[in-house]
Amino acid sequence: MRRVLVVDDQLGMRETIRMFLSRRGFRVDCADSGFAAQRLMTQNEYDLVITDLFMPDGDGIDIARFIQDRRMMTPLISMSGGSANFAADKALKSISPYAAASLQKPFHNGQLLDVVQRSLSFDVSYIQ
Repeated sequence: MRRVLVVDDQLGMRETIRMFLSRRGFRVDCADSGFAAQRLMTQNEYDLVITDLFMPDGDGIDIARFIQDRRMMTPLISMSGGSANFAADKALKSISPYAAASLQKPFHNGQLLDVVQRSLSFDVSYIQ
């Protein structure tokens, strides 16, 4: 069973993604901040991290750096709403080679599943 960490400061978004992925056979943990996510990542191994880019208490950029600094080999999906999404996603990809994909909120379940499946096949083995 693939293990996924979902990080978002909005409870509704976390729960929607958790329920959707759980019904498709994923084991899903949730965190409400970047700092809470970092604690979970030190205690557990994840096959994928899905994170909001903009949160008040540790953001998606912090999570990407955390993954990279520890060479966790975990692909990352960023998600964000608004017009800042493109610039933030581009910045994230320049910071972290683990940034596999991005989603712009709001998104449909089909889009989420497609991005999750593609990201799980994202090759991070070449990253040193």
